[in-house]
Amino acid sequence: MSSADVGTLGYRIVVAPCIGRFVPDPTVLSTDPDVWLKAGQYVGTVTRGAQGAPVYCPHDGQLIGLLAFPGQPVRTWEPLLWVRVDAPSAVAPAVTSAGALPP
Repeated sequence: MSSADVGTLGYRIVVAPCIGRFVPDPTVLSTDPDVWLKAGQYVGTVTRGAQGAPVYCPHDGQLIGLLAFPGQPVRTWEPLLWVRVDAPSAVAPAVTSAGALPP
């Protein structure tokens, strides 16, 4: 069985790039059940003091929900959003060193 034969529906999470407080973009706060995100789309910021690290969705998919409340303290790699993906795609790195705050 090849990897292409293994399921076409899955779920992914978007994680915090650093320690701080999660400030979601208004798009992800929508009550519309049909919010679709694109890979690389800005979904919020994790702030610490005057600094902030942007959070981008690494997958194309439907937003299922928030896993962290607006303003909630989060740790590095803590789940922020839940995304349903319709097909396996190349996974972009969820966190890059560029722009990330020190731990």
